[in-house]
Amino acid sequence: MAIYTMFLGKAAGDFRMPESGGGARAMEQWAVKLEEAVAAQRRQAAADVRMFFMPRYDFTKVVARPDATWLPIGNTHVALSPDFCDGIIVSPGSAAVALNADCPLVCVGELGGERRLALLHAGLKCLIRADGEPGIIEVLFSQHGFSTEDSLVRVGFGIGPCCYGLDTVPPGTIVTEGDAVAEKGPRAGKHAVDLYALIGQQLRVLGVPPRRIDIDTRCTVCDGRDAGAPRFHSNVYDGPNAGRNAVFAFAGA
Repeated sequence: MAIYTMFLGKAAGDFRMPESGGGARAMEQWAVKLEEAVAAQRRQAAADVRMFFMPRYDFTKVVARPDATWLPIGNTHVALSPDFCDGIIVSPGSAAVALNADCPLVCVGELGGERRLALLHAGLKCLIRADGEPGIIEVLFSQHGFSTEDSLVRVGFGIGPCCYGLDTVPPGTIVTEGDAVAEKGPRAGKHAVDLYALIGQQLRVLGVPPRRIDIDTRCTVCDGRDAGAPRFHSNVYDGPNAGRNAVFAFAGA
């Protein structure tokens, strides 16, 4: 089994969803844009893979399952219930899609069993819960039947410690060696937080073999920006009106 991922940034467009009052036509146009962008990268028709999309994050530990309520728009199925979710699980032969503008994504594929695929929004508040409850990665393995010993994990598509700085750091957060500070971007000089290291640590503690964890440490803030051609939309750099990247994940044989 292999996990195929695609990170669609600025060159592919802005994948922000239409405003809630935009109506069905706006949603259809958005779905077509997403499907065409995926098809262009895959060099084949997007219609051969059903895409399941989580539209509303709220830094929860909620993971939508295949039996959730989905709204079909073309070949894209949008989660309607639960109202907010920060992860989705799809059946074999389907793809999971999420939008982001800095928070990393975690893709988990089952090597055995049902051979499902999960895609998790891995923002800091999803990884370390303010209420002390398990984070979203632990929830996936403890409550949704994924085996830590029989899963393949790909991590990436988010901000690096070079640009992710916080004034105060929650307990349990991994900072860079020597309590370094972010070096670039609007948060330069603040405590540098390494979300990729934190995700890797949580996976290993849960029992995922290191050889089955693949982490792409590119940074959505500074990748290409130093050369004057930023590759990805970034909330940290561009603010609340930042565009959205799209992450496509599919489990193949």
